[in-house]
This record gives sequence, structure tokens and C-alpha cells, in this order.
Amino acid sequence: MNSGENRISPTPGDYSPQNESDKTSDKNILNSSGPKIKKPSTSTKVFLFSFVSFIITSCIVLIIVLVIYGAFPCSVAKCHPNAQCINKPFYADCICNYGFAGNGLECDECGNFQENWNSAMPFMSVTTPPHTWPATADILFNYRANYFIDSEQYLVFAFGNCGGTLINRKAILTTASCIKDSFNTMLKNVSRTIPVTLNTFHDSFESMYEVFLAVVNQISFSGNIAPARHAPIEKIIKHELYDPETDDNDIAIIMLRDRVELDDKVQLSCLPSREEDQETYPSRHQYAWGAGWGSSRGDFRFSRELKNYRLDIYNDSMCSNISKINIFNLDNDVFCAGEYNVVSGSGKTGNCHGDYGGSLYVRQNISGIEKFVTAGMLSYNEGCNIPHSPGIYTNVVRYLEWIRVNSQY
Repeated sequence: MNSGENRISPTPGDYSPQNESDKTSDKNILNSSGPKIKKPSTSTKVFLFSFVSFIITSCIVLIIVLVIYGAFPCSVAKCHPNAQCINKPFYADCICNYGFAGNGLECDECGNFQENWNSAMPFMSVTTPPHTWPATADILFNYRANYFIDSEQYLVFAFGNCGGTLINRKAILTTASCIKDSFNTMLKNVSRTIPVTLNTFHDSFESMYEVFLAVVNQISFSGNIAPARHAPIEKIIKHELYDPETDDNDIAIIMLRDRVELDDKVQLSCLPSREEDQETYPSRHQYAWGAGWGSSRGDFRFSRELKNYRLDIYNDSMCSNISKINIFNLDNDVFCAGEYNVVSGSGKTGNCHGDYGGSLYVRQNISGIEKFVTAGMLSYNEGCNIPHSPGIYTNVVRYLEWIRVNSQY
């Protein structure tokens, strides 16, 4: 062998003092790179387990409560003692019992003027003692507008009166036809139809109307209106399907801004029971009573004093001659009533049917007490002195749910 023999270099896996030193150095670097991670203690594990269990249990309880409340909200609702509670999804619907009126959270006894029927004489109008019809409301329409004909400008105005009925502390029931869309007036010797619109005088339709309660003498400008009470209007709601051409669905509600205080001068009228048969109510061939100032006469000879009257509820055929109603289309959404013995020309004449929008009451036994119940509202008639004086009345029993929903407060 020569002195220059080849040396074999160690492979990476061979032992080398240098390699051993490097490994030791690497271990030291790893061990000194940060704090050591400690395993959680037993107490920490218990706390975390308890916390997660609490969260899961709370969620389960919450879900159970929501399911129970959603299915049976009446279990926690606080309706008035004179109301029934109906379970609806996540909503407890409180409805006052028959003979009471309100929003279900408060229910006032209604129809507290049952003694008045003795003063409502048949076939003639009679001036009523003050406040014997304390649910009666006087609704005034007072409108102004600028009207243009070519380059000419005219200031036009309209004034009218309708009846209404207080059915809870914040709601007046009347007819949609009492909420005007237009009116007729003479301009330049021509009768013109003026549309009722918002304008510089009226920024809302509500501003065109006024409601008075406890009225003795009909409200008029510059006249003594004491002890009438003004009831500011918050909102007017006409039935969404009201047809002014046929007067179908002729019903509306006026919501008052303030809650009305009840006393001997202001009371609520009862509405029919939800259990009544809508196909036959009100029973034909029975008497009914009303009160008003006679705005339905059509001759502008209103009575200053409130008068009451007694009418007969007819079979529908008695209204077959009323021009606005086709008897074949007359259904139970309306009914027919009038003064049977009123004749044309000479003889007995009546106060017609009181006021458009005013109530026609029937007497019904409620919990052993005879009370007046609003069965209808005057929608349309042909005048006072035609034979049998027929008039068309909105049948309130067909609209009880609509009334309840739209008169909530």
C-alpha cells in the first residue's frame, strides 16, 4: 500500500464526536425555546365541564319555554277577568265576553242604556231626554279646497253630518260611505263633483273630520253645543273592499286619539255575539230602535234635538224598489228595515232612519238583562215619505272579526 491510500469519509449515520455534539446542542435549543405546556388540572376540567353543561341546559330550557309559550301563550297572558283567551302562535288573543267591550286587557260593560226603549215610540220620531242614547256619536265633515276652472280659482267647502257608535274606549263604528271621496257643489251655475283630496288646508284625511260625544243638540257653528265632548281623531279605517258604487262592505272605524272616560253621559254599545247565526241575524219581523238628527232625510231639515224611533226589520223583498240595491244581489251583508205604516203624501211621516252611519239596535237578553245591541248601521235609503220607508243597513254580525281586529288599542 502506498502512503497516499484513500480515506473513507464517515456517512451521516456513522458515529462522530462532532455529530453527537450537534445533537446535544439541538436538544438544548428545543428545551429552551419556550415554557413547557402543562396539562389542565382536575379542577379546571370540572369547571369547563360544568360551564358547558350549564350553557347546554339553559338552551334546552329556553327552547322548551319558547315552545310552550308559542303553543300556549294564554298560560302566561293576563287577560281581563271578563275576557276569554285564545291561543295563537306566540300570541295570546284576549277577547271580551259577550256583554262587554274593550281590547281584552280591559273590558267594560256595554249597553247600559236598556231603559230607553220605552221612550222610542212606534211609527214616529220622539225627542229623547238628554243622554238616553249615550253611545251615539256625531261625526262632522268640514272640508275646504282650492278648485280651478281654466285660469279661475275658487275656494270650495263642504259640510256634512253622520252618525257613529262608541264600541270601545277608543273606537267609533260608522259606515265607509260617511268618509267622503267627493261631494257636489254649484260653480258657475253648473253642478260639479269635487274630489276630496289632501291639500294646503288638510294634511290628512283625519283633519277633515270631528267627532263629538255626549251630544244633546246637534253640533253646529256658533250654536250652544254643551255638554258635548270633542274626541280628537287618530286614524280612520275604511273597509278595504268597500265599493262606493254598490255600498258593498259599507263599514268603517274611527280610532280616537285619547281613551274615552265613561260615565252617565257616555257609554259603549254592545255588538252581537260571535255565536249568532250570520245567515239569519238579525231576526226578521222584529222591532229595532235608533236615534239621530235626521241627516238621512235628504232635505237638509235636520233636527237640532236628538230623536229616537222604532223601525220594523223587513224581509229582503221589502227593499226591492231601492234603486241602489238589486234585490238579487242583496245578501246577508246587509238587511232591510223601515217604518211600515209610513205612507206617501198625507198621513204619518217619520224621522226617516236617523243618520247615515248611525246604529240600529235590537233588544237582546245578555246575562239576564235586556240590552240594546248594535245590529246594523244605516247605509242607504230612498227618503222618508215613500211607502214603508225602506232602508238598507250594514249587517254588523258579518263583520265582527274585522271590527275586532281594526278597533284594537
